Amino acid sequence: MLRNSYNFIRRLVAAVLVVVGLVCVAEVALRSREYRTEREVQIDSIRPLPALPSRVTRFESPAVWKKMLTHPVTGEPFQSRTNSLGLRGPEPTILKPPGTLRILCLGDDTTLAPLLPESECYPAVLERLLEERVQRPVEVINAGMPGGYPLTEWIKCKQSLLALQPDVILWHIDLSDAIEELEARRTVRVDAFDEPVAVVHESFDLEPAPGREWTDQFAILRYLRGETLQRLSPPLRRSRFEAYQARLEAWAPAGGPASELTTHPVATPVRLLANAVEHRPTEIMLTYCPSAWQASELLQAAQDDAGRLRQRANERPAQVVSQAANERNVYFLDATRRFLEDESPQELFSRETGRLSPRGHKLYAQVIADGLLKSESRESAAQQAAALP
Repeated sequence: MLRNSYNFIRRLVAAVLVVVGLVCVAEVALRSREYRTEREVQIDSIRPLPALPSRVTRFESPAVWKKMLTHPVTGEPFQSRTNSLGLRGPEPTILKPPGTLRILCLGDDTTLAPLLPESECYPAVLERLLEERVQRPVEVINAGMPGGYPLTEWIKCKQSLLALQPDVILWHIDLSDAIEELEARRTVRVDAFDEPVAVVHESFDLEPAPGREWTDQFAILRYLRGETLQRLSPPLRRSRFEAYQARLEAWAPAGGPASELTTHPVATPVRLLANAVEHRPTEIMLTYCPSAWQASELLQAAQDDAGRLRQRANERPAQVVSQAANERNVYFLDATRRFLEDESPQELFSRETGRLSPRGHKLYAQVIADGLLKSESRESAAQQAAALP
């Protein structure tokens, strides 16, 4: 009897040791796989400039950051960097140098252009163009934000960038802005006057499930949780065209008439910035250029008698921005026509990312430079007329 009990316990202990051993081997294997996957994501990432989660602007670039990257077209190495404000380019002086025309470029990844050298981004091209055409020093600051949209860009501007005392604020509005505003709406924080003061990244806003911290310590439990969630709700893959359609539809979430477009959420940050600089010697210019999909759709609609509805949908984002600008007496510059009239519109965009190519940045800078000089000419003429008896 004792011998049978001893054999049973011995076999039970051996079985437990085998199971524990298999679990340990599986844990080590899964941790090794996670490490390899993490390194592959870091190496293959198409965003060399990190987008860090933020408690104030949802995403932010790291401050004082440098890295050698490879040019997507030429294959040549170049250095990407950020300054202490988390902006691309050299460190700006807080006090504007006397006689300098300082221009601040707000926007998202189109302005930031993390895959291109600083010299090929439209803010740097604009600086060179203006220095050739105006009789004073020009400084154009690239304040593009990773994953930015008007509300987070306004918060960043209010938080630190207005202290730079810009003469002109160029604010690029992107096709993706409306859907990003809608997706992040629940993480917006407002003050006592119901004005937005922060957009908290989702990772800071989520409360962990009971026992989540304990289960996160083991690769096996993480793997089983991931597999279970994937089987219960498999990820929905969206094509580039589907993503583009969703971005386009977000510009008219209520489907209201054109007269109601000034109530669109994208118009709110425009109003806030206009109020903030009302008593400052700072001009605001909203700028807009089409995405690769928009340019393709508009070119096709112009040759298709049945494409009028498609054309109206693609023109709606610029219409929203234009009416928001008119409401606040802000100048609006739409580069769509110049993009469509280009001899090779397809070369204005990167085939891999759909973002502006170096050639697209150059054309956008040229359109903005022309618009700035025309605006300055009109303002000078108005001032001269006002001085006449």
